[in-house]
Amino acid sequence: MNARLVRQLVNFYPQEWRTRYGEEFQSFLETHPANLQTVLNIIGGAMHERVLSLRRFKMDRRQNSLTLMLYASLGALAAGINFYWTVADTPLAATMHNYSALFTSWNLVRAGSLLALAAFATVGIPL
Repeated sequence: MNARLVRQLVNFYPQEWRTRYGEEFQSFLETHPANLQTVLNIIGGAMHERVLSLRRFKMDRRQNSLTLMLYASLGALAAGINFYWTVADTPLAATMHNYSALFTSWNLVRAGSLLALAAFATVGIPL
């Protein structure tokens, strides 16, 4: 890569990161060819580091755990919604209504999800 492009790419990173890694990263980039995938990868890494640098405050273990629980709950919620709408349009939905064991299992999963969401909201929101 040419030196001008390397400087521009390194400048996307936050100042603290550039102070620690900038010189080494710059010399690394100068030895590699420039292509669109590499440039986009570097910009994505810079955006990631910028987001991480926004967390100037330190969280204790409980706050970290609650944050991870939130991300896991949101991921599970998204997966559940996707699963629900995927199954609703298949023959499995009609089969579940015909067989009480499947229908009961489906309702238990649904109730457990709602209970987990309610528990998280009860504990997580006040904190």
